[in-house]
Amino acid sequence: MNCNICFKKIDLSDLLRCNGCKATYHYRCMKITPAEFKEGPVQLKRTFKCDICTNVSKRIRVTDDTPVRGAPSAIGIADEINQSFEDSVSKDGLLTSEQKSIMTGIMEKVTSVLMAKLNDIEICIMDEIKANVTVLTSENSKLRQELKEANEKCMYFEQEIRSLKTEKQTITKDKQRQSVALPGSGDTTESSSSSAGSVNDSERGSHESRSQATEPVVSYAAVVGAAAAARKTADYKDSEIENKPVNTWTEIKRIKKQNPIKKGGNTSTLTLKAVERKKYLHVWRLAKDTTEDDLMQYIRNVLGDDTEITVEKVKQKIERNYASFKIGVTECNYEKLCDAEVWPLNVEYCEWIWFRLTTKPTLS
Repeated sequence: MNCNICFKKIDLSDLLRCNGCKATYHYRCMKITPAEFKEGPVQLKRTFKCDICTNVSKRIRVTDDTPVRGAPSAIGIADEINQSFEDSVSKDGLLTSEQKSIMTGIMEKVTSVLMAKLNDIEICIMDEIKANVTVLTSENSKLRQELKEANEKCMYFEQEIRSLKTEKQTITKDKQRQSVALPGSGDTTESSSSSAGSVNDSERGSHESRSQATEPVVSYAAVVGAAAAARKTADYKDSEIENKPVNTWTEIKRIKKQNPIKKGGNTSTLTLKAVERKKYLHVWRLAKDTTEDDLMQYIRNVLGDDTEITVEKVKQKIERNYASFKIGVTECNYEKLCDAEVWPLNVEYCEWIWFRLTTKPTLS
């Protein structure tokens, strides 16, 4: 309820209702002090009339024929005063039956429209979820198939590695047997020659010539292995050979094979530093005006500026229309230089092969 003077909402504690026109006011808007309002609020509310109703009453002098309405009881006035705006609006008497039916129809239509919209949204969401699940299922099946193929490849590579290791061990054993075969035959020849030397020198010489003539032919690999073993034996200390008189066979005690070389793998130590082994690469068919500095700068651009590199231009005995170089790098960088993408088109390269001039053995 609003005041008819200031048009603001009225609290129940400040409400004054005109007994004539039933208009509502703030008691302050009617120029009534709080003290006067608190002294007799019930009596004041019963007799209160607005200025308009008071002026109208004063003009009517004879009121005998005017029908007088019965004064409302105090309980009814109190209930009406204490009634809120929401309670007065919520009364059933405010809406007719026709209006109620219209409101009910509107609410039903709104509800049906909302339910239809919700059903459409639910159907769209379900379709999207089904599509996503289908895609995920297909991707999962593809991943399973790829994983299966990867496992099969791993098993195949493991079998190949085992077979290569077995083949390598077999080749190593064959080479060791071939390297030992030639010195062994020499021992038997020496024993037979020593037995012949006990008879006389002439027979011994003839026996040696016959043994040399009838010596079996051996393969090139066996000869190379025997020569390497002989060179190693010649470098041993003299204490390994027994001192015997001249013109007699000397027995050479063979030294057992050394343990295999192993490499350290600790990367956290800082007190010691190691020098990595170098490998050499032979590169040729470069432009003839290529210098060592040009090639070194090119390699540093590939491997890094702090890489340890040695470049040496090969002096060719025969005049060529290209330059040739020997490049030394560490083992970890050697494989990078062996990549075909590193070198320009038509450049050729391979591992550097060391040769030594063959000389006659020196007699001690």
